[in-house]
Amino acid sequence: YLLDELRPGQAVLDVGCGPGTITADLAALVAPGRVTAVDTTRDILGQAAAVAAERGLENIEFTVADVHALDFPDDTFDVVH
Repeated sequence: YLLDELRPGQAVLDVGCGPGTITADLAALVAPGRVTAVDTTRDILGQAAAVAAERGLENIEFTVADVHALDFPDDTFDVVH
C-alpha cells in the first residue's frame, strides 16, 4: 500500500519495525534517503539490524522507543509506516 508513496531520498519512520524485513525493503526503496526504525526492545532491533547488515543497507537508524510517546519534531518524516 505504500509503494506509490515512496521515493528515493525520503525520510521514513517505521513504527513497530519488528525483525526488520519490511524496514529493509523500505530502506532499499528510499535510498539514499533514511529509515528510522522504532521498536520497544533492543533484542528485536538487533534482529532488524542483522537483516539490514545481511542486505548491505546502511541507511537505517534503529531506536528503542515507546510508540505511544515518540519524540520526533513535526515534519521529520515524509512517510510513516
